[in-house]
Amino acid sequence: MNNIQDGDVIYFLRNHYAGSGSVRVVYTNPSCDIAVLISVAQNIPRPPFHINLSALKDHVNAGALVKCEELVDGRSGKTDEQLAMRYPRSNFSESSYPAQYRAIWKARMEAVADGLEDVWLGRKSMRSQIAPIALEHNLSIPNFYRVLYRFLANGSVLDDILPATSRCGARGRRRTTAQGVHLGRKSLKAKVSGLTNDNFPLSEREIENIKLAWRRWVKRKTRVKTAFIKYLQTFHSAQGATNDGEGTVVLKRRGERPSLKQFFYHGAGQDPGLAAARRQFGERNYLLNGRPLRKISS
Repeated sequence: MNNIQDGDVIYFLRNHYAGSGSVRVVYTNPSCDIAVLISVAQNIPRPPFHINLSALKDHVNAGALVKCEELVDGRSGKTDEQLAMRYPRSNFSESSYPAQYRAIWKARMEAVADGLEDVWLGRKSMRSQIAPIALEHNLSIPNFYRVLYRFLANGSVLDDILPATSRCGARGRRRTTAQGVHLGRKSLKAKVSGLTNDNFPLSEREIENIKLAWRRWVKRKTRVKTAFIKYLQTFHSAQGATNDGEGTVVLKRRGERPSLKQFFYHGAGQDPGLAAARRQFGERNYLLNGRPLRKISS
């Protein structure tokens, strides 16, 4: 690899950029010794950053980076009709949502792309470039940043600005996680400490266990927390030993098991018909076995 060009995807093997993953070369200017890079992974919005072009070439000569093959989104370049076949429109819409989304943001990206060179050279701020367009079309500025970063990370291809939806779930289906993928917001402790998300990644099997435990143990006069502890003792515990050799149940630590919030969210969020049937069954039980008998006067 002898030269670096705009649009290349590269990966740093060593130095302080090595933790950034694959990055795309957004802009280079040899006369100003400037290169602008952006992380390809935009599941969390990551803004572009500057590096001296001469330093980038030094990394090339030292073998500290390699070029990567670009993974192309299968939806890129598809027509509106093809998108409509893959994502059918709703009853209240004239076209499919991805086609509408792309049409709206495609026009906005065309408007902002012309002035990006001034941003890369420090003549303008990024916000001054996008804020007038966002205000004119009543768009969220934070959302504008997310779409712009995705547009740049995908090689400034106007047809390649659709968000990743591989883990968003389908209609009537809850989101599930792959191994090591954490959904949900960070806990306050993780935010303050700068740690990664410590939510337990729930698989489909784990969600079914939670639903089963909710139906089994969350009953009238039983607190959710009590049912949650029974669930942990059944599915997320390990055998320990006390000083006298007696066996005891040791619960796994947070991050290695679902939290109470996850238990409540997936347990209480089951089919409403099932919840209604349980309530009716509870009322019937009460009427048969729990209600006080009225004294019959003679």
